Amino acid sequence: MPGLVDLSNPEKLLTWYRLIFEKESYYYEFYEGYTLEEKIELGEFWIEIGAPTEEAEVQYFPNELFCLIEGLKSYTRCRLSVS
Repeated sequence: MPGLVDLSNPEKLLTWYRLIFEKESYYYEFYEGYTLEEKIELGEFWIEIGAPTEEAEVQYFPNELFCLIEGLKSYTRCRLSVS
């Protein structure tokens, strides 16, 4: 996926994936403690400011995740065939 992914900082990506996997698996968990009105206000505010991805509390990079998984699968296949 040349040009569609940024794998220049894998540590950042893995940090986000860890957060998503461990704590943000479900929408209701992330907004636990917020009232419905507060959730609506947050959503409206986010839209008003242009929804800047780099300022999101949770960021998900599906193309990068796909590429990392494919790379791990390829590496594993290579290592298993050598043994």
